[in-house]
Amino acid sequence: MRTHPIPHTLRALALLATLTAASSAGLCAPALADPAQQAETQFTRGKALYAQGKKREAYEALTAAWTLRKSYDIAANLGSAELSLGKVRDAAEHFAYCIRTFPATGSKKQLAAVKQLFEDTRRKVGALVIKVGVEGAEVLVDGKAIGRAPLADEVYLDPGLHTVEAKLAGYDAAKQAVQAATGPAQEVTLALVATAALPPPAPPAPVAGGAEAPSPPAASAASAASAPPPQPPVEAGGPSTAVLISGGAVAGVALVAGAVLAGLSNGKASDAAAKRDALVTAGGPATCGTAAPAAGCAPLAAVLSDRAKLADGSLWSFVGAGAVAAGTVIYALVAPRSAGKTGARAAPVVTAGGGGVVVVGSF
Repeated sequence: MRTHPIPHTLRALALLATLTAASSAGLCAPALADPAQQAETQFTRGKALYAQGKKREAYEALTAAWTLRKSYDIAANLGSAELSLGKVRDAAEHFAYCIRTFPATGSKKQLAAVKQLFEDTRRKVGALVIKVGVEGAEVLVDGKAIGRAPLADEVYLDPGLHTVEAKLAGYDAAKQAVQAATGPAQEVTLALVATAALPPPAPPAPVAGGAEAPSPPAASAASAASAPPPQPPVEAGGPSTAVLISGGAVAGVALVAGAVLAGLSNGKASDAAAKRDALVTAGGPATCGTAAPAAGCAPLAAVLSDRAKLADGSLWSFVGAGAVAAGTVIYALVAPRSAGKTGARAAPVVTAGGGGVVVVGSF
């Protein structure tokens, strides 16, 4: 025998009848101060209105009951009223709540009926599993708050484009656009990033008219008098090691410079001797002393001049090296224990016409 599916409205009406029996006396009951009793009154009234075919009035009464008290039976009846009015997304949400909170001692037949209604509505809506990186963040869908992270349940949406957002103090809000579709639930992850620290406050601006900004209050005379005077820096253990090292380095550089200049001077001397021998061989010993000296006499004079300058530079480099070495030794013997920053630098200077060493420092 072929069976036909029961329309949603008939199943919902049957569910309303089986969950609890409607009481006509509840329609005339006065408003009660107790929220639980008010919720029960609205619940009873909503079921009665639904049975009379007044779906809009039933929906309003059941919504009022749900606002006052969240329970599985109110959720099931409210979902049935919503389904009859075409509010499929809301119906899926309330049927899901009923299934999650249905008591273990409840009627299995009623639970099966709610599950069937949920499956029918679930196929017509989209579902999101929303995950937020920071617990306690407020989650919003299309600008409406739906709870705080972590959300344990799926969020049901009408198919289409929606905006999912998470907010928490101290973090930049995270927002994502989602295209909800029927079928399996979609996962949405929102990563909250801590808000960057604010820059330090700017220093106070100068007072108009050229006057200086007020300075912080000065320390009291008593505290100033009790503070010990600043002491000069003291290097324990005798003379400064930096001075000794610098002096030795300068003396060494000067010696090297003297040796380099001496080598260059010797090279010029050899060059001059070769040029002189060539001129003597060609024109005799007095070839450069005549009124018309030979063409090679001028280059010979230039070489001899360079050789003299290099020799002077070498001599003074050796003299400087000795002076720095002697000064360093004297400092090591007589320098006081306290000393400021000291140091010296030396650099050889070599040019085509001479050379020397430059020493710069403070002791």
